[in-house]
Amino acid sequence: GLGIMKIWMAALAALGLAGMGEAQTADTYGLADATWDAQVSPDGHYVALGCSPRGHPAVCLFDLQGSESPKLFDPGGETRLSSFYWASNDHIVAEVALSDTLHTSSGLKHYEFYRALSHNISDGSTAVLMRDEKGWLDLTSVVGLCDDDPEHIVMQIGYRASWDGPVTGSRVTGNNLGVRTELYTVDLNSGRSRRRPDRNKSIYQTVLDADCEPFVDVIYNDERREYAIELVDENRTLIEFDNVETWPMTVIGPSNDREHLIVRADHQDLVGLYTLALADGTLEPLTYQGVELGKLGVLRDRFSDTVFGFSGTADITQHYYIEKDLVDLQAMLEAALPGHLARILSFDRDHTLYTLIAEMPGAPPSFYLYDAALKEVSPLGALAPQLAEAPLASVTPISYPARDGLEIPGYLVLPPGMSIEDGPFPTILMPHGGPESRDTASYDWWSHAYAAEGYAVIKPNFRGSSGYGPEFRDAGFGEFGGAMVDDVVDAIAWAEAEGISDPRGVCVAGASYGGYSALMTGLKAPDKVGCIVSVAPVTDIFSHMSRYDRDTDGYRYWARYAGGDVFAAEEERTAISPSDRAGEYRVPVLLIHGKEDLVVRIDQSERFRYAWGSRPGLRFVELDGQDHYLRTSQARQTVLAESLALLAEHHPAR
Repeated sequence: GLGIMKIWMAALAALGLAGMGEAQTADTYGLADATWDAQVSPDGHYVALGCSPRGHPAVCLFDLQGSESPKLFDPGGETRLSSFYWASNDHIVAEVALSDTLHTSSGLKHYEFYRALSHNISDGSTAVLMRDEKGWLDLTSVVGLCDDDPEHIVMQIGYRASWDGPVTGSRVTGNNLGVRTELYTVDLNSGRSRRRPDRNKSIYQTVLDADCEPFVDVIYNDERREYAIELVDENRTLIEFDNVETWPMTVIGPSNDREHLIVRADHQDLVGLYTLALADGTLEPLTYQGVELGKLGVLRDRFSDTVFGFSGTADITQHYYIEKDLVDLQAMLEAALPGHLARILSFDRDHTLYTLIAEMPGAPPSFYLYDAALKEVSPLGALAPQLAEAPLASVTPISYPARDGLEIPGYLVLPPGMSIEDGPFPTILMPHGGPESRDTASYDWWSHAYAAEGYAVIKPNFRGSSGYGPEFRDAGFGEFGGAMVDDVVDAIAWAEAEGISDPRGVCVAGASYGGYSALMTGLKAPDKVGCIVSVAPVTDIFSHMSRYDRDTDGYRYWARYAGGDVFAAEEERTAISPSDRAGEYRVPVLLIHGKEDLVVRIDQSERFRYAWGSRPGLRFVELDGQDHYLRTSQARQTVLAESLALLAEHHPAR
């Protein structure tokens, strides 16, 4: 079972990942994920690992039959790779982002383009899919892998139409008169596309049948706010909603019996996974072992187009399988690795080879290959091999009452070998981004680096977070700078009372919405916050929302949290805008922002810096070539080095 491991170690050496010496916390914990995914090819010939030998995400390819040396697929340069999957025995499709500045009618504008690359593993060539379509922001939507035609896939472009023809919200310029999509057959080798016959409807999404022909259309008219799911062949409506404020239902795909669709609903009383009967449109909650499923993930085999299980998060992500052989395999690996949870990531067509991830709270996960014929498990790699011998922080679920009595869940990360009895600790509050997201007990490089330096880290899942049911999530609506931030502030008094936190106060660190929350926590608890680390923050939610047309889903998403038109009064808008209140800060603020971040643009940080003026106390670090997601060694090591320097001066651990 060590053959793969030897290949992997040899490959790491060949790709320049030598063993680490004694390195600083920032250098050690800030390394990009060494292994971050593992996918076996449909014919079982290759395994592709998400890897980062050059400090940014790439794909390492291994020949499981041993005849070829390992290969590296690294688009590199300005191209930022985020995910990949097998589209055929010979082709890997990778989703990437790249930035460019274009001349438009309103001057120079900076854009992020999302593209799908097809990498041919037999000859090493790479093609940009739909390369003959110019001017679109996002060309990554693959809607069908056609089993009888492994050289081609089906892709979809969605856009907003005007009376003059298709000029769009997904194109660089455009206006808004409803949603359209077009389907294209795309050659995996050349990247060239052939547009399929036009269907002139407000189609937002198309689900294909086994022959890669349109089977179900999702109809969405966002001007009239009408939504429907239709059967294409019969031109029959299965279900419809009128006057929808936000996206009510997402079609996952056909059920295994082909008599239902599986949909994920989030509309009034309909929240979670449901089956929608093709015969009569009956909607029923989807159950697993007799229990109704919430908004779980659905595990789907891209090639057989069958559902093999569901994915949800308790303290860490867990999988729930339908098929007995997968249940047995999961149990076998968990028995071999006590304390770990195992998740199956991929398998070949014959179900003889599987890739798995095994994880326990607070520890970097490891990846494995299972050969069912040999009944053998082989290690493929680990997320953070540099920490293999290091003592690790502990991660424990916590909960505490907010000021209005709502119970706020979260996690406490303590320095290696320490327990609450060893407190009080110098403490860092770390609110998560999203905001419709959540923290888990999984290892994360940022909080674990702080814990390794001697800090206790509190990660609150404030109201508005996902994963705790619709009521808890909805309690955040309208509370962007209000109760959602108060929940973070309320962790301070709780941590003091529990003997976790030093009564002299805390520092607050976060990214994206978490960066905003860190800035707001400093304003709401100035006597208890000693320093602030804010990465890629929203500093003015209203200017951030102004990037979206008012009738789009993007605008409505933020409006639900910010409160729509609740903040019509200037003083209310100012109260929740750190850039309008920069003059109130009396503690040091570290601001870090990627120059290529187009999720939260760098002008959000520049607004804050401008408002701060020339007085001391603010350090602004711009990350060249970096986007929103801190996936590279350069971004992570900078965040850690800069913030640990700030903490050492103003909130020392040792």
